[in-house]
Amino acid sequence: MPGTLEATYVTDIIQPNLAVSNGEFDANYFQHGAYLQQFNVDQKLEVQPLFYVYGSPAGIWSKRYSSLQDLPDGARIALPVDPANNGRGLVLLRDAGLLELKDGVGVIHTSQESITANPKNFEFVEVDQQSLSKTLPDVDAGFLFVRLAAEIGLFPDDALAFEKEADQIPFRCVVAGTAAFADSEKARALQEAYQSPEVREWFAGYLDGVLPTPWDADPLEELDSWWQA
Repeated sequence: MPGTLEATYVTDIIQPNLAVSNGEFDANYFQHGAYLQQFNVDQKLEVQPLFYVYGSPAGIWSKRYSSLQDLPDGARIALPVDPANNGRGLVLLRDAGLLELKDGVGVIHTSQESITANPKNFEFVEVDQQSLSKTLPDVDAGFLFVRLAAEIGLFPDDALAFEKEADQIPFRCVVAGTAAFADSEKARALQEAYQSPEVREWFAGYLDGVLPTPWDADPLEELDSWWQA
């Protein structure tokens, strides 16, 4: 007889990992790998990724300019305020030669405090990540997750800068649980359900298939990429 999935919806990004770690829930689904890795370090937990659901690449878009080089002195650029994603836009600007950042600082630890040179005097506006698409018309350029961009009709080909595939790995969204749960029949059934042909078909039709589904990859084998972030 098929099992029943009991879902609890939360708006807090702290409690889900704590609840899984203490056995209140079997698994959670809300976070990317880099966030999980850092949360485990900060909270001294051992919640582990069970499998990937979808990728969450990101880039910089603009309603006003067609290239990063066109951004004027003093351009206002929107970034997500949360630490796990704040540095991603800064790294894209660094890679384009428009900023200099401290050496040896990973992207999830990068923030405005990491900037060592800002020759065009960019002004960074930090907003809640879910508000980034609403903010875009009011700034010169803005960081967006590909889903948020697609929801307002913008796609990777429209981006002024877009994360390379290797840089996207730490930001793939995972289902996470304890090591004990990972070896259970329930965990295997959960993965089979999330990675079913029906779900693949849904992703292919959602926002023109903009979200990648890296189901052939094992997140446990890619932990080095997460640490490098």
